[in-house]
Amino acid sequence: MLERSPLEVMNQRERQILVHAYLYYQHNKNLISDDKYDKWSFELDKLIKEYPDEFNKSAYKEAFIGFIPDSGYYLTPEKYPAIVNRANWLYIEEIRKLVTLVTR
Repeated sequence: MLERSPLEVMNQRERQILVHAYLYYQHNKNLISDDKYDKWSFELDKLIKEYPDEFNKSAYKEAFIGFIPDSGYYLTPEKYPAIVNRANWLYIEEIRKLVTLVTR
């Protein structure tokens, strides 16, 4: 198995955290557990501190300057259309699953 670079992991965690912060604060919806969100947040925080040069190249660096892993409240995922689109897609898919369960 190929090991991913710190930058690749940072980019993934940034996207995941922004998407799920958007879902939580805009749609009042959790698709992942709080524990998983916390794990991702603290992992990203550690990576930011250990690899500051890579962080400066990360995809959503601006959203995570001064990152505090305890809460996504202050993040601004709505500034990123790709994040909003992905979050809305996941939200709609979750609703479809629920509708399918109810109509069976």
